[in-house]
This record gives sequence, C-alpha cells and structure tokens, in this order.
Amino acid sequence: MRTKTNFFFAAFMLLFTVSCTKENIKSPSATASSEEHAAALSDSIYIGAVYDGGIIFWIDTSGQHGLIAATEDQGTATWYNGTFVTTGATSSALGTGSKNTRKIIKVQGRSGEYAANLCRKYRGGGYDDWFLPSRNEIKELYKQKTTVGGFASDKYWSSTEFNTNKAFVEYFDVGKPNQILKDAVSYVRAIRSF
Repeated sequence: MRTKTNFFFAAFMLLFTVSCTKENIKSPSATASSEEHAAALSDSIYIGAVYDGGIIFWIDTSGQHGLIAATEDQGTATWYNGTFVTTGATSSALGTGSKNTRKIIKVQGRSGEYAANLCRKYRGGGYDDWFLPSRNEIKELYKQKTTVGGFASDKYWSSTEFNTNKAFVEYFDVGKPNQILKDAVSYVRAIRSF
C-alpha cells in the first residue's frame, strides 16, 4: 500500500512540475489580446476619472494619453522668483507646459515659492513630474473645472510667458485669459501628463 501511495505522489509531483514550467504559465496580460488590453485601459481613462495621482481633464485622440490635474490647488504665488527676467517659456500649445516649467526653473532657480516651483515640488499620488500648465492646457482645465473641482473663482497661472514682466493667467470665474504682471499673486494648480 505504501509503494502505491508513493507512486501516486511521485506521479502527481511530476505532472505538477511539468505543467508549471515557465513556458506553460502565462500571465493574464500575456494571454489577453491587444484589443482586450486597450479596452481595459480605456475603461479607466475618461474625463473625470481619478487616475495616476489626480483627475483626468483632457484626453488626446488616441484615447490613451492626456492630462491630469492635481486634486487641489498648490496655493497662491507669484509667477516670478523676485526679479523680472525673460525665461523663454513662451509655448502655449497642449503638451508644452512641462517644457515651459523646466525653462522657468532653469532661469529662476530651484529655491523659492513661485508658481512653477510649487508645481515641480508637488508630489501628489507619489509622482514627481507635475508642472505648471501652458496657456492652452490651463484653458482646457478651465473647461473641466466643475468635473475636476476645488477651484477658486479667481485667476490661475499658466506657464506661458508674455514678456519680461508679464505671463498669462486664466480667470476661472469667467473663463478668459489675460496677461498680468509676474509679481501678482495668483492661484496655482499643478498638472501632469500620462
């Protein structure tokens, strides 16, 4: 009886070992088709979804990339860091806020509590790639202000510089852009891309 039990145990272990080799085990993502993966991804990507540390407020035409807003303001601040200088952060288009933010910080320094630096220091959701939105990114954020929530009825800085003394803001009470002096205090809301 004992040899019969040992035989069945050995046969079971052999079968288990053969069926569990690396070649025979597939992760769920490896067995899912690319269409299934895209469908699962698109189910979690939509305007207003809580995603990657914030709330999605814009999605590109691929449906898989876009922009996320922080869930709260990072405070109020000036655009400049104490001196009127030209930073070269003049891009307005969607997708240029991060580049503008890098330019602003390169010229104005990593110390100080100015708008671009507040965004760069923000660590919402554990991410460290937040930035001050460009002029068109802040306009898109305004369009979704109710969905994202938590905005003041006041002006918010963009990362787009107008000239040495002024930068663009978006008025969240009326949805109008304007350029104002960089030493004015305005609200700051960080965004990031995915």
